[in-house]
Amino acid sequence: VKARATTERGRAAAACAAAVPMHQRSTVSYNSRDILVYALGVGCRVPRFLWEEHPEFAPFPLFPAVLSFKGRSHGVVPYPHKELLPLMALCGVRGVLDGELHLEYDRPLPVPARGLSGDNGGDGGESSVTLELSTHLEGISQKRTGAVIHLHSELYDTDCHRICTMRTALFAVGASGYSRSDETREHAPAAARDWTRVRSERVAEAVYTETIGEHISKLYRLSGDYNPIHIDDETAQAHGLDGAVMHGRCTMAFGVRAVLDTFAHGDPSALSAAAARFASPVPLGSTLVTRMWRETRPTPVQPVRSSPERACTSRVYFETEVKESGRLALTHAWIDVLTSSSTAMLGQSRL
Repeated sequence: VKARATTERGRAAAACAAAVPMHQRSTVSYNSRDILVYALGVGCRVPRFLWEEHPEFAPFPLFPAVLSFKGRSHGVVPYPHKELLPLMALCGVRGVLDGELHLEYDRPLPVPARGLSGDNGGDGGESSVTLELSTHLEGISQKRTGAVIHLHSELYDTDCHRICTMRTALFAVGASGYSRSDETREHAPAAARDWTRVRSERVAEAVYTETIGEHISKLYRLSGDYNPIHIDDETAQAHGLDGAVMHGRCTMAFGVRAVLDTFAHGDPSALSAAAARFASPVPLGSTLVTRMWRETRPTPVQPVRSSPERACTSRVYFETEVKESGRLALTHAWIDVLTSSSTAMLGQSRL
């Protein structure tokens, strides 16, 4: 009987997995207001992120991570969003949480031009940037309390130039019946090993502490992730949490901003690539402690393909801890940082 039940669950899971598209293409767009709202939602305080007329106005580097949520909309979008809907149909799934994010830039993210009529109703205020997002399902692997879904996404401009690549691992809570795999899909296995090594070899080179206001989650959701666990305690408790928690990608943005403020004077164009695992939820109003270890190398850590003369000379490993609980919220986290001379060459483009 047990074997029959297991077989039936496996067949049901296979049917559910077959309904998940292996490849999706979608159009995403954003305007300056979207960039400003996102910057507020990740705690930015400097004018280059908060004033659309600033000569160095630019999106915060993790902005691409929300584009799949908002799509082409500049208003409130339903949850689950279109990318998640097929995943919510997986057998037994009760919710989908972020597990890991790896973002790598090929070229700067475009900034909307001012004074042009565009997709905002033609009022002459500004244009919207329109991009193509291509997402591929790499696999689904069964874990003890759910399944891990591995996605590979690429963002392209209208001339088919790749802007960035994003690899994500999502955890489908309660999903069952899928093939169990002991293999860990490492997007950068050497970086993960080095993260462990530097933490064991020496104390952190820099520590950045910041208390996150409870309003941050309410702001961040306006960028497209309207999952109610980030605003409603009862919904969060129904998912096994103590109460509403910060968005994982918002927590990562705070960690990335801490690194950029410490080692790149807050310059967003200094970021070549970034990665982090979301190790534990962050209650609203928490104090985040980000510890950093920098490694400078004589040869590039990672080339920036859009311009070979730009070489990444530093990799900063970091972790982010919730001070109140002592639990790590971000682990196996790192950022590749460009040299100052290269940074100046990687200015933001305008459409």
